[in-house]
Order: sequence, then C-alpha cells, then structure tokens
Amino acid sequence: LVVTTIGNTNHTGKADLSVELTSILNLDLAFLYLRTEEPVQPADPALPAIEKNDYQLVVGISLELG
Repeated sequence: LVVTTIGNTNHTGKADLSVELTSILNLDLAFLYLRTEEPVQPADPALPAIEKNDYQLVVGISLELG
C-alpha cells in the first residue's frame, strides 16, 4: 500500500508459481494486480479513459546449465 504525493492510493498484489519441469528446465509464472484509486485522466476527451485496475501475467522459462 503506497500513498503518493498527488493523493492517490496505489495497491499491488503478486502471486508467483515456480515449477521444475525437468532437471534443467524451470517454468516461472507471476500474476500481478496493480490498482490506482483515482488515476489522472487524459486532458483530451478523444483519448480512452485510464483504467483503475491493471493485470499482468508474466511467463518465464529458465535453463540451468552446469
């Protein structure tokens, strides 16, 4: 939980999953949740509004050498 200088409150959440597929290959998954309580909207009404919630899914594959 972060209180910013412009009066917004930001919330973040993260869930990680790491799986060893083989002795040398790993799979990493991360789900991120980001929320800004009152995002600053663009001055131009033709631009789309900025959403409060942002979701991200990060996928990583690693190879262990040695």
